[in-house]
Amino acid sequence: MNAPRNDESRSRLPHCLLPLPGNALLPKTASVSWDGYLSYDGVLYGLPSEPPVAGSVVQVREWHGILKVWSHGQLLAELAKRAVSQTHVEHPDQFRTVAPAASRRAQVAPLGHQRPVPQVMTRTLAEYDQLCGVEVLSCNHN
Repeated sequence: MNAPRNDESRSRLPHCLLPLPGNALLPKTASVSWDGYLSYDGVLYGLPSEPPVAGSVVQVREWHGILKVWSHGQLLAELAKRAVSQTHVEHPDQFRTVAPAASRRAQVAPLGHQRPVPQVMTRTLAEYDQLCGVEVLSCNHN
């Protein structure tokens, strides 16, 4: 059985891993995917788009069937835990700040940019021979 952590050992933990008020257990950490989903016990839970946490690590606490998701000491969401894995639950504000796909299609994006042709110098092979210190006395032409 583990002994309870004292204040001295807690002070050595990074602030993001410190227990939140009212809970002596350390929280679980979880990564948020780039599309705003958090995977917990085989279920994908959507998180609100504000504040932006996609691609970051958050803290998750489970308490009486409720998941509390925290980031930098701020409560992001309270979600009802689902009993069935392999499902996903969207958050109503998950894609609020994401522009609709139709707005992206309306924008004209160039396929490339035309660049001016570079000026290329033409030199005789004798100049390269001289540069490298090679002396060519004669060439046989048949």
